Amino acid sequence: MFINGRHLSHYGGKLQSAFVYGGVPLENTYFQGKNRSAYVLQSQVLGLKTLTLTIVVSGRDHREVVRRKSALDAAFLGQVELLLGDGWGYTCH
Repeated sequence: MFINGRHLSHYGGKLQSAFVYGGVPLENTYFQGKNRSAYVLQSQVLGLKTLTLTIVVSGRDHREVVRRKSALDAAFLGQVELLLGDGWGYTCH
């Protein structure tokens, strides 16, 4: 697994299990006029899928693990490019 071009082992991390994709949230806006029986769809907005990863961070001592975990957390801030073992690239926000 690569995070913004760096391998996960750079952060002392290891992907614990397979990653899980969540569903796509869909937000609909409807309108029903006065004395009308039908609804009119005004807009439909697709949300972002969720991606759940279980990562274990290791190190020589507690201090190194905390430092590596902090660096990994910082790598996930903002827009992140992920390359997972499935051959696809993902842009995360």
